[in-house]
Parts: sequence; C-alpha cells; structure tokens
Amino acid sequence: MAYRRHRTFRNGLTLTDVCIVLSVAVLVIGVILPAMMTRSRDNSGRVKCASNLRQIGLAMILYANAEKDGGFPRTYFNPDSSAVISDTTGYAVNASFGRPGEPSPVGDNNVAASFFLALKTQDIDSEVFVCPYTLAERGFTDSKVTDHSNWQKIPQNMSYSVQVMFPSAAAIKAGWKWNNTMTSDFAIVSDLNPGGSALTTIRPDALRAEMANANSPNHARDGQNVLFGDGHVEFASTPYCGMKRVGTGKDNIFTAGSAVQTIGGMPQDEFDSVMMPIGDAGYSGYERDMRPRWGMRMLPIAVAGVVFVAGLVVLIVALAKQRAARSENSPQP
Repeated sequence: MAYRRHRTFRNGLTLTDVCIVLSVAVLVIGVILPAMMTRSRDNSGRVKCASNLRQIGLAMILYANAEKDGGFPRTYFNPDSSAVISDTTGYAVNASFGRPGEPSPVGDNNVAASFFLALKTQDIDSEVFVCPYTLAERGFTDSKVTDHSNWQKIPQNMSYSVQVMFPSAAAIKAGWKWNNTMTSDFAIVSDLNPGGSALTTIRPDALRAEMANANSPNHARDGQNVLFGDGHVEFASTPYCGMKRVGTGKDNIFTAGSAVQTIGGMPQDEFDSVMMPIGDAGYSGYERDMRPRWGMRMLPIAVAGVVFVAGLVVLIVALAKQRAARSENSPQP
C-alpha cells in the first residue's frame, strides 16, 4: 500500500496572512487597552487620593496634639449664629484669628479657613489638598502659605470637603465633638461634596446608577475616599458611610440632619457629619476631562504593546517559514 504524505505549506505564511494577523492584533489591543487604561487611572487616582487624606489626617492630629483641649483646626466659632460659610474669605490676610474684641479676619464660622489651618501650621504641601483625579491645581506656588488664611479659589485649589466644625446648640448638648478623641466611624474629611437635590432624596438602598447622583464628582461619581476620626481612609460607594444611627442606618456625610436632611449647615446631633465646601456645576465635569490627559500618559504603553505584538507575529512567521523550508528539503517516502 502506497504511503501518502500529508500536504504541507511549502511557502510559509504569505504577506496577506501577516497583514491579517497584525490587523487583528491591533484591533484586540484597541479594544482591551482603553479598559486597562481606565482601570489603571481609577486605581492610581484612588490610591494617591487616599494617601492625601492620610497626610491631612496626620496634620490634623499633630495640630490637635498642640492644643490644650486636643481640638482639631477651627477658626472663630460664633455659637449665636446658625450660619456657616465656606468661601475664600481671608485669602489675602495673614492672620487667621483676630485680636480680642475685633472682627474675625476670615469671618465667623468659616469652614474653609478652618481647614486651611492644617496647611498653614503643619508644613505640608498645598498639593495634598487636591484630589489627583481632578484637574484642580495646588495653590501657593509662588507665595508663602503663612501670608494667607484661606485658599484663593475653591474648589480649583482645594478639592476636598471637611466636617463642618461649627455645631448647633442641640449637637453640642448631645455630645458632638471636634477633637482627637473622635471615633473610627466618624467622617472628618472626604472627597468634595457634590451638592444637588439628589443628596436629600436618595435612599441608602438605591441602585448604583442612582447613587452616582449623590457621590462625589472627584472619582467619576463611583464613590468617595473618606478620612475617619482614627486616621484610617476608606473608599465608600455611597455617602451613607458615617456613624451608625439608631434605627435609621448610617449617616449621610454630605447632608445635615437625619429625618430632614439639608445640604450644608451645622451638624444637628452627635452622629452628624456635614462635609463642606460643596462643589459647583463647573467642577462636576472635571472627571470627564481626565481621560485625554491620562490617555496621553498611556500612549507609550500602547505603542509598546503594538510593537510587542508585531514582533511576536514576525517571530511566528519566521518560525513557520523555517519549518516549511525544512519540509521541502526532507526526503519524500
């Protein structure tokens, strides 16, 4: 019986085959790379943001350790006023506190100026107060922090929110505090409060897509990094991540009150975290502008990936041709 040898490729892969393989490789990279870039951007941005909050927490603890009552940073508190402000009042003055009997240079109950004390007194860089996921930029690149008592622009130079440190009379009576004895479930600093009516209507059990309307804009509304009283940081996918309230779940850290929630204002009880300042409409689009900037950073990786795949294809082609040549030169049965 005659033995019949199977047909072999005598000429190896053709140029058309190589082009097809390269096209498929580039297409696959084009599909996979954007997802990889987005995941890398999200992870690195969250990690750096969490590191910023830890540094801020350490600065606030150091500040509190130097105070007789262990108090966290706070400018003049006027308990007779129910209003709180969180603007740039005091930016151009060097005194955060006025002399006895004189008006406060930063205004009464100024949340932003109080937060600024952590930067002004603890020798940390102003970039720490900017979430790296945003297009906000640090202030004071050409001037001394000690010559000022607030940020020049908010949120452009400070993209985090801090607990309103000016409580209502009811909160004081209930045991609310602002010092280094705060518990591990009390939120004191977070990504920027988004504001908006969704904060007062969203339910703790809302779907993820709905919850995005109540999350900080800093991380594409996936959630927010939160610094707690003991110095640890967590990424929360919902603003309901504060202290546990009896019978009503956890506190919404972006609103004041419990049964009736309002945006901004004084804490209403001992469980109440109220983060300020509040973002504006212009700030809400920053996370969308991050994609081109991160894309440019990832361009070298994309090019390297294409080159690697192309090199791998060339190697396969070369091995295929070598095998085909050996088949041609082998003796026929």
